[in-house]
Amino acid sequence: MKRVILTFSFTTFALFICHAQQQELIENTSYVSGLNIDGVMHNAPSNDEIENIAMYIGPDEGSCYNFNTHICHSMSGYSCNMTDTQFIFESIAVTTMEEVCDNPENTEFDGLYLSFYEAHTPDEPFNYTIETNDGDATLVVTNKSGYTATYVNHPPNENFQQILVENTWYLTQMNVDGVMHNTPYNE
Repeated sequence: MKRVILTFSFTTFALFICHAQQQELIENTSYVSGLNIDGVMHNAPSNDEIENIAMYIGPDEGSCYNFNTHICHSMSGYSCNMTDTQFIFESIAVTTMEEVCDNPENTEFDGLYLSFYEAHTPDEPFNYTIETNDGDATLVVTNKSGYTATYVNHPPNENFQQILVENTWYLTQMNVDGVMHNTPYNE
């Protein structure tokens, strides 16, 4: 009886982890921070043409999911085969966007990014891992060649200094000697 309970508990835990890993991936926008190809790190561009590169995986019919991302080209895929560590695209399509990239940095990264996903055939899985640390999540997708695409759960190229200077900030709380004090609010 102990063996059955232990097996059931482990299986339940494994299913929970699988579901939790998928939930981190599904219905969350992730942002490309870079590609590692042949041991060379290619950081995602951030400039006047492209601020950041978002990727979204969301539910479709039944247990299937849509994948959408774009740089100079729009790329979308369809997956019904997703586990806690892998996904397989049944189809992937690339379309040219109306706004063509003029910046060579964007064009080069776009080509690398497209080839990262397009080189797969429908029966080859992409492996993925998700690591979390204090609210920050990092998604690493590995293709059949061992190349990786790294995503984060916030725009990686945020210019924090510019955000700090260009916005109006309001003090709402202050921590003094471990005691939280709310600021007075008058209408």
